[in-house]
Amino acid sequence: MSDRPKSARMAARCVAMLATLTWALGATQPARADSLLASQTDLFTGSQSADFSVNVPGPGDLVVSLTSINVGSWVDANLTLSLDTPTSVLENAIGVTGSELLSPIAVAGPETLFLNVLGQATGSLGVGLYSVNVVFEPTSTVPLPSSAWLLLAGLAAAGGMLRFKTAVPQAA
Repeated sequence: MSDRPKSARMAARCVAMLATLTWALGATQPARADSLLASQTDLFTGSQSADFSVNVPGPGDLVVSLTSINVGSWVDANLTLSLDTPTSVLENAIGVTGSELLSPIAVAGPETLFLNVLGQATGSLGVGLYSVNVVFEPTSTVPLPSSAWLLLAGLAAAGGMLRFKTAVPQAA
């Protein structure tokens, strides 16, 4: 048994529980419900253009990644990407030969966007291979159950059990 009085031990336990609770609350981050709106991988010969329509569900950011997949010097491509609304161009990426992640594009609300990928095969076989992905990140976060309150209730219950625990007489 410790030399410290019972009230000092209880105060130390309370401080430890508060420190744990503060850490748990500070370490949590809001969840995001990112969704993949479009994903396409295509093998082509010569020059090819591919068009996609992307339906954006609400306000948020679009993250577009375009990758020219090369296999040695046999399969390679020079790519151009355009992301448009019916009235304007939102983003252009010209001359992509490796992998390019476009900066997030802010979208104000639900709308249909058009994605155009133009590829020119530059490999020795005259074949190109590309992959394009469009991910939507909503601006609003997804509410999560209040786990902090559950943690606090559990700590309070554990503290209450310790407080009301009856002493077991020891055999002499």
